[in-house]
Amino acid sequence: MTTKTTFSCKWGDITIFNGDNYSEFNDSCILAFIAAGAWQIVTGDETEPVLSNNPTDTQLRLHQSFITRRGYAIAILSGSVNSVYRGRIMEFAPNSAVDSMWDKLKESDQTTDAVYVNNIRKSFTLKTFDPTKQTVRQFIGKLQDWANRISTAERKINEDEIHEKLLNSLPSDSLWQTAKMFCLRQSLGLEESINLLSSNETPTVPESAASARDQSRGRRGGRGNRGRGGTSGNGSGSGSGNSNKN
Repeated sequence: MTTKTTFSCKWGDITIFNGDNYSEFNDSCILAFIAAGAWQIVTGDETEPVLSNNPTDTQLRLHQSFITRRGYAIAILSGSVNSVYRGRIMEFAPNSAVDSMWDKLKESDQTTDAVYVNNIRKSFTLKTFDPTKQTVRQFIGKLQDWANRISTAERKINEDEIHEKLLNSLPSDSLWQTAKMFCLRQSLGLEESINLLSSNETPTVPESAASARDQSRGRRGGRGNRGRGGTSGNGSGSGSGNSNKN
């Protein structure tokens, strides 16, 4: 049975928290909370409005809006944690204390551990780029994956570090090194460098596409041979007919 890694809701796709991916979970959750208009409720900056004995229509609308958006936040959290971590936040469910749920999950943030962060940064540093096996964008994707794992840490991997790692990982041949020097001297940003370096890559045809292309060529060749054979046969018939007439 395949374990789900993302939770899809009307406010976006959220990484499901499994204990080892807090940063990715945190980032995707925050975006969903913001989209649902509930982020300030989760942080505790917006609290439930107190209704008077005779509330006005405006007060009732504000109160209902809060209740609705808080419900959205709880639904987002409930769907984006596995069963282990859902059990850990259930104590706050009776009071709909979504801010306490969020704080409870923060306790599992591994990026507060200096050793964990150091190990992730070391893995990031050791990544190598081989243009015969991957594209520039695929390599950047791998680097970004490591950066995402500690995005909530104080020593997070920022875009400048990813850019520097990309340039320093380029092959030593003149083509790549010339491109690297251009990126540095022109002070290109990360995306600009990726676009430039990608132009050095040799276009490849996927194996399935190449196979289909070869099969198509074979069919065309077969039709051509049959056509030429047919013409030759017709010609012989014509010649034979003329001979009989003579």
